[in-house]
Amino acid sequence: FEQGIQILSEQIQYSLIQEEKIQKEVKIIFQEISQNEDSPQRYLNKIVRNYLFRDHSIGHPILGTKESLSKLTREYFVNFIKKYYYPGNYTFLVAGNVNPEHAKEIFDKYFKERVDREKNIREKEPIPTGHEREIQEKRNINQLQMNIASPIRFPDSRERTCLELFSFMIGSGASSPLSEEIRDKRGLVYTIESFFQQYTDNGLFVIYAGTNAENYKEIIKTSFEIIEVSKKKKELLEKAKKMRLGRLSLLFENPWEIIWNAAYKTTLFGKPQGYQEISEAIKDITIEDI
Repeated sequence: FEQGIQILSEQIQYSLIQEEKIQKEVKIIFQEISQNEDSPQRYLNKIVRNYLFRDHSIGHPILGTKESLSKLTREYFVNFIKKYYYPGNYTFLVAGNVNPEHAKEIFDKYFKERVDREKNIREKEPIPTGHEREIQEKRNINQLQMNIASPIRFPDSRERTCLELFSFMIGSGASSPLSEEIRDKRGLVYTIESFFQQYTDNGLFVIYAGTNAENYKEIIKTSFEIIEVSKKKKELLEKAKKMRLGRLSLLFENPWEIIWNAAYKTTLFGKPQGYQEISEAIKDITIEDI
């Protein structure tokens, strides 16, 4: 445990940032970008996010672009680290067979430099408005990949829980209403699902389908019909709660999942959430909330 923290502290605080290694890594990321461009679903996600969020930071691809990567220099990395990598910006998380006081002691031992700077908080940005209702992009592939997508700004965590559960209600698993009606009964798609992506102050709700070009309008119409009917069904909500609580139980059996979830919740809400807190929030949602 201590050796791991020591290595981590050296990487974060004393990286050499060698110019030749930057160029090697840039070439590897070029390959990752090309791989994403070749995946229809990933490419679709990229253009949808870019279109809906535009100049908002969420609209930018995480990997960057080949043009922006080509301009990176060692000086850029040094300045970036000075700006963001300091103790006031860290949250130290551990999970598993370790004593909390011992963990803090080891952290303090290797992260000695206490810089008197407050946590770096990103200012909230407004979500762009005035979108066209439909955008299309043509590529030379056999199937049509489509998203019905909506950006959402959240006033509180309760609304996040509502939308997460509603995503489970309509589009999670082979027995979901979207899958049963659009895939099994009508045969309009080879795959369909809904999912929900959360960010610090907003999110993205998506219904994704892989289909043939002639089917997409019927899929849109049917999806909205399913949304209208499903949002009032208590039995769907109860099923979604059981599914979500089941996955939550599995998550808290795995130290890696615990640490990942704690980091994710800290990013969203400023602090981790334990099993009890998350499960109570899920159980507390009613069909009226949905």
